[in-house]
Amino acid sequence: MTRLRRLTYVAFVACGLCGMRAANAQSQNELTAAGSSGEDWLVTDKDYAGHRFVHLEQINATNVSRLKPVCSYESGVTAPAQSSPLIYKGVMYVTAGYLTAAIDASSCKEIWRMVWSPEEKELSNPNRGVAIKDGKVVRGTPDGNLIALDIATGKLIWSKKLTGPRENSYLSMQPLIFEDVVVYGTAGADFGARNWLGAFRLNNGEEIWRFYAVPKAGEPGSETWSDPESLSHGGGSYWTPLSLDVAKGVVFAAIGNPAPDFYGDDRQGSNLHTSSVVALQVKTGKVLWIHQFTEHDTHDWDLTHASPLITADAKGKRRNIVIVSGKDGLQRAVDRDTHQLLYQVEITTRLNVEAQPTVEGSHLCPGLLGGQEWSSAAYDPTLHLTFTPSVDWCGTAVKTPERPVYQQGEHYRGA
Repeated sequence: MTRLRRLTYVAFVACGLCGMRAANAQSQNELTAAGSSGEDWLVTDKDYAGHRFVHLEQINATNVSRLKPVCSYESGVTAPAQSSPLIYKGVMYVTAGYLTAAIDASSCKEIWRMVWSPEEKELSNPNRGVAIKDGKVVRGTPDGNLIALDIATGKLIWSKKLTGPRENSYLSMQPLIFEDVVVYGTAGADFGARNWLGAFRLNNGEEIWRFYAVPKAGEPGSETWSDPESLSHGGGSYWTPLSLDVAKGVVFAAIGNPAPDFYGDDRQGSNLHTSSVVALQVKTGKVLWIHQFTEHDTHDWDLTHASPLITADAKGKRRNIVIVSGKDGLQRAVDRDTHQLLYQVEITTRLNVEAQPTVEGSHLCPGLLGGQEWSSAAYDPTLHLTFTPSVDWCGTAVKTPERPVYQQGEHYRGA
């Protein structure tokens, strides 16, 4: 995990944003065309498809060595540094813990800040950023609230309680907004929460639909869990960016690990639908398809990313592809229409991948903190290459000799 630190942002010369301009409401047309903008960064992964690509020539091999910092912003709060900044008309929007701030991107001067007052002590306090649209800044809070702020002032417009530490759950991912729908999910598989992805009205936070990663007893998929009691604490977190096929109105989400993380004795079976990718209709939540990539995970190998979405030639034909990767140290290309696995490649060291955690300890690669974490891959359409950040970090899992007991406020890892 990350070290706690005071969150600092640095602006460099050669910035194409220089000069703050008024932050107006963001239209759907702007968000849909976000990938073509050279100045703004309106969606977590640059555009809905998650390409994270900007065709700029301002910084190149001849001048990159001369970049110098021109200003920095210190948040004044101590929290994990995992926020992905958004930029609109020269204003940068960042988060750290319970802080949300708007910053002049050229001078690093703070325009406004809002610090949410938690209602109860959170289980974990990372936050990975905001979404913006129609004059609103939307984010989740570590104590389980989805909130919308006025983009000009930072004042609270509405809040909705989604979960909280009593459910062993918290909120950390970046929202995705499309038209009047905010898509957001809960995290906390490592504490034994049964997590879900949902949609809410941008205007007031009213719930539209909800999809649980782990089924209830008797529902399809429940037969893949040997003990029906384990379903209520089965895990399946949402804590990384979503992607969206705008033309088809389909949102893609990566689902995290089952719980307990390393103790699989009481949940024999494939444990649907953890460690999977799900494609849903963004307006209704209807499940279009689900594919599990790691059955019966006992290594804490969350799937973390279902992006970028690309169209490319593969295996003799033009295909719509979703890139799927995670903490298992693999990157995969999957046909979005047929769901066929086209290829997979290793992006970290992978050792003892079939080994089960033992009381004596099992050395695993990637380990608990390895593989691809919350940082997304990028796609360069001019080079036809993906660029994937990962953590090449192994670990030793020591299984608890006794069956782990689910408790409020405690990790439920079994190792």
